[in-house]
Amino acid sequence: MKKKILIVDDDFNFRSLIAHILKDEDYSVCTAEDGIVALRMLKSEQFSLLITDINMPNMDGIELFNNVKKLYPQITVIFISGFDYNNLDAKLLREETSYFFKKPFDLNLFKCTIKRILEIKYSESTINTL
Repeated sequence: MKKKILIVDDDFNFRSLIAHILKDEDYSVCTAEDGIVALRMLKSEQFSLLITDINMPNMDGIELFNNVKKLYPQITVIFISGFDYNNLDAKLLREETSYFFKKPFDLNLFKCTIKRILEIKYSESTINTL
């Protein structure tokens, strides 16, 4: 079964590009333009990974992250942003439940990180069902 990824970014071109790249890697990908739309999608669909921009209208990535961690704590979050967020380390990048990539980022490292996150999640879920 394909791993399902939700990409949240207000920049249509960037969101579409990342979705296309990940679909080529054989992932099932959905997209949302902001945190409000993403939360609606999370209520009706199950995702293995959430990739979100930080600066977005309506609901930014940090507020989305806080909601997701309360409602769906099993989802790993990757933050992407064009800005440096030095204070993210203390607030959000704990217990390996979230990661941060600054735009532009190394695409191979990004894909390898996603692959590794999902491999770990899959192996943990397999172990838990035994």
